[in-house]
Amino acid sequence: MKYFNYLMFAFIIMTFSVQLEARGLEKAIRKNIPKSFLGLNILREWQMDENKSTTKKGNGIISGKVTELNGVTPIVEIQLFAYNATTREGVACGWSDSSGNYIIKNLPTGSYKIKTLDWYGRVINIYYENTLYWDSAMVVLVADSDTIKNINFCLSKGGKIKGRVYENDGITGYREAALLVLDTIRGENISLSFSDSFGNYMVGSLYTGIYKLFIGCGREEMDTMYAFEWYSNKNNWTDADVINITAPDSVMGINVVLDRGGSISGQVYKEDGTTPISGVTLKQWMYVNGSSGWEYLYTDTTIGGGSYKLYGFRTGSYKVSASKEGYETRWYNDKPDSASADLVSATMPNNTPNIDFRLPIKAVEENRVTTYFELKAYPNPFINTTIIKYSLSYETKVSLKIYDMCGKLVKTLVDGIQNAGEQSITWNRQNDKKEKAPIGIYFCKINTGEKNITEKLILIR
Repeated sequence: MKYFNYLMFAFIIMTFSVQLEARGLEKAIRKNIPKSFLGLNILREWQMDENKSTTKKGNGIISGKVTELNGVTPIVEIQLFAYNATTREGVACGWSDSSGNYIIKNLPTGSYKIKTLDWYGRVINIYYENTLYWDSAMVVLVADSDTIKNINFCLSKGGKIKGRVYENDGITGYREAALLVLDTIRGENISLSFSDSFGNYMVGSLYTGIYKLFIGCGREEMDTMYAFEWYSNKNNWTDADVINITAPDSVMGINVVLDRGGSISGQVYKEDGTTPISGVTLKQWMYVNGSSGWEYLYTDTTIGGGSYKLYGFRTGSYKVSASKEGYETRWYNDKPDSASADLVSATMPNNTPNIDFRLPIKAVEENRVTTYFELKAYPNPFINTTIIKYSLSYETKVSLKIYDMCGKLVKTLVDGIQNAGEQSITWNRQNDKKEKAPIGIYFCKINTGEKNITEKLILIR
């Protein structure tokens, strides 16, 4: 089963699209965004997973108002994040209301940096107090049970990049391509959007500067997956064209014609080199830039014969890893880590075969019984319905719940004893009140008492 790491877009993750519903965007992303699935770490400052946070909740509050530059006109539906000023971990978030007022609750004693996020791309996102960058952001000190008031933001209108994404015929619009804009000087992600059903897109919230545009595509129904690219039809960050923005102006006509991607395939065996292993996760890693380093973009899972195929490569060199619970992770060519891994060459639109792996079994404590499960959701991103799958090695109590980005429980899917074996649960985007959940980023969290695993989900329509 193949996955495009949207959540790379994920902090992953993240629909700034022009047709998004209010609050349907996430109540606090950024996929990014720890290096995990969702993988691309380039979104890390937008990714906040309160369900995995190591920070205990407290009773501190930060409040303020979000307005236009005049300091009077309120801006509604701006999301505000409180990050631990030392660890950069997302702790809590809030939204501005119709009067521009916001409240961030549940903060323990500590020091924080506050950032805005406009999912609609209207205004430039900044840190308190009036800076674009983490390093220069002012620290807000909070003691438990304190209320820190007047942490206000005056936001200016952002620039925009607009265009259309086409299939390789140059005529047919390609829907659900992910478009990520990065600051050329700092190499950091700034904004994200997805193309609509006609291939049109708009990426907003851009300050005056020079940018590069990354385009990712991974629709499962395509016979052959199109390759990712750096605008315009470039293979890597270094060669990518630059786009100059003067806020609040828009740059129009940044169109993309996709190429058929190359692929990498092979087999995964046990250490004997002959017994195939199913259920192994293969990841394709690419070098992004000096700021982000190596990040994974595509994944596949081996089936009964131990075979896999990774799609969507541009011509270039990559790293490939293979991992499964109970086995040691291996990087090509039989290397224990990324640093020592051999590079794998791919050429569009051809396949690079025989990239095989042999996985040693992990040493385990004698007589220790463990619960094994690998949480997967497909499709992801999804429209209305996704299927969540996992495997249990023995009968155990299972809790499977969906949370929004602010850590609020949305839906309890499982809460009880389940038998050993493969499990499959469908989430039809309804919450526990049988209401339709809005577009945005969610977290699917499974807990067996012995293990916790969280998978990000992107609801795009």
